[in-house]
Amino acid sequence: MSPTVLDLLQRYGVPFVALVICVGELGVPTGVPTEILLLLAGSYAVHSPPGVAVAVVVVAIADLIGTTTLNRAVEGRGGRLLTRFLHRDLAESRFVVWGRRRFGGHDWVWIVLGRLLPIMRMPVTISAGVLGVPLRQFWLGAVPAAVVGGGAPLVVGYFFRADVGRIEARYGQVSRLLLLVLPVIGVAGAVSWWVRRGGAEGRRRRAGIGLGA
Repeated sequence: MSPTVLDLLQRYGVPFVALVICVGELGVPTGVPTEILLLLAGSYAVHSPPGVAVAVVVVAIADLIGTTTLNRAVEGRGGRLLTRFLHRDLAESRFVVWGRRRFGGHDWVWIVLGRLLPIMRMPVTISAGVLGVPLRQFWLGAVPAAVVGGGAPLVVGYFFRADVGRIEARYGQVSRLLLLVLPVIGVAGAVSWWVRRGGAEGRRRRAGIGLGA
């Protein structure tokens, strides 16, 4: 049998969590919900209050390494290539436009807010790179977001470890469901992108509908 997340947590502890966090922040799908992983890590891989503090620092550093690498990779030419590939300007998302308008030159404010929202974490990182936000401004937002976003689930998992068992049981059920659902969502998304990319061509639309069926 292949090892489960809990097996890996108990065997490798916080370094395993840090690796998953760093890889995920690079934009590589890990198949493990970050918040659930951190909750389980706080419960199973951390055994004392000082250990919690060390885990928060290690996870925050891993988060910062991953997100900074992605941010710098899409700066300049990388951002232009990504925009051309996706056929959309990531720097013109509603959240980013609102943040720049609301907070003026303080880009770090909308960066920290966006990095604390799971659905906005990566788009904000990429948008800041495409816009050429200076590294110092990016870190002003990314560092506190990494500490709070990674630290909170770890602390909750440690101090409420008795309740994490229920999360663990449900996580197994949800994981099996995701294994069935995610491939379908991925195919549907790919077909949708292909159809939109081809404009209003009826042949592509009919092909997309047929493939979806």
